[in-house]
Amino acid sequence: MSEILELRHDKFLFKIPTDRQYSREGIWALPGDDEVTLGLTDYQQQRAGDVAFVTLPEAGDRLEAGEELAAVETIKLDVSYGCPIAGTVVASNQQLELEAELINLEPYSRGWLAVMTPEAWDRDQPALLSAEQYLALIQEELAAEAKE
Repeated sequence: MSEILELRHDKFLFKIPTDRQYSREGIWALPGDDEVTLGLTDYQQQRAGDVAFVTLPEAGDRLEAGEELAAVETIKLDVSYGCPIAGTVVASNQQLELEAELINLEPYSRGWLAVMTPEAWDRDQPALLSAEQYLALIQEELAAEAKE
């Protein structure tokens, strides 16, 4: 992992690696040679709570941007996360069936969700945020919540 941006809020510390991009919904995307690895951000996993179950697409599934990438059940709530890119799933993290808590423990490494071959990275990539932009988005969300 490269440099990590950090945001402290109350008792929470949110980490944002600068080597990947982010959807507004809280999915990180780490491009490789011909594939993109996707996962849930540290901010999202902390906000959702302890992950109990996760449902992921299967290898070979084709997803459009916005279609469900993961359904996550936590002790607080159930959340569906949309896929930030269009493409074909190469692999999903089968270890999460046995250890869903890896999303909470290691969201940027062993807690990854899926690896995809992007269909139109040149089209989808500009909609993703840089680490700095995602940090600013989180700060805006937290400030808005503080006013409520």
